[in-house]
Amino acid sequence: MNIYVSDSLRDRMRRFDNRLNWSQIAAAAFERALDDIERLDKIVHPTKRRLAVSRIERAGGIERHATQLGIDWAENDAEDIELRRLADYVKRAERGVSAIRDFRHLAAVVCGGPDEPEVWDWSRKVIGHGIPPDYEAVYAAAFIKAALAVLTATDEAE
Repeated sequence: MNIYVSDSLRDRMRRFDNRLNWSQIAAAAFERALDDIERLDKIVHPTKRRLAVSRIERAGGIERHATQLGIDWAENDAEDIELRRLADYVKRAERGVSAIRDFRHLAAVVCGGPDEPEVWDWSRKVIGHGIPPDYEAVYAAAFIKAALAVLTATDEAE
């Protein structure tokens, strides 16, 4: 298989030929693209699928979409207490508490508990619709990582 890159991109890449394995990077990109299309193929409802495809394509892939959503939420909408709850849960998860499994679980952590009335609203408002349930954990992980990176950067800037 041959892959074409523009001359200007190749010039930029040359500086790092001795430090980066371009075949490995390309293979990882192919894996991500295949994962994305396989996930999208599981969305049956045509309107949901079209909307999911447009959001994901605009963002550059499911994980990128989740990452951008996590950054946007943390920078623009999140309350400090919500980010702290999320950070605390992740720390506990590293010590054996179950990892976040899906969007409802993520919303319950952020909102302070599964019985909070805003759990469904938060999930619909922040995450939206269109990601197949089988991939919610992957999406949630990318969202959390991005949101917590914003929190860390903010804490370090103080």
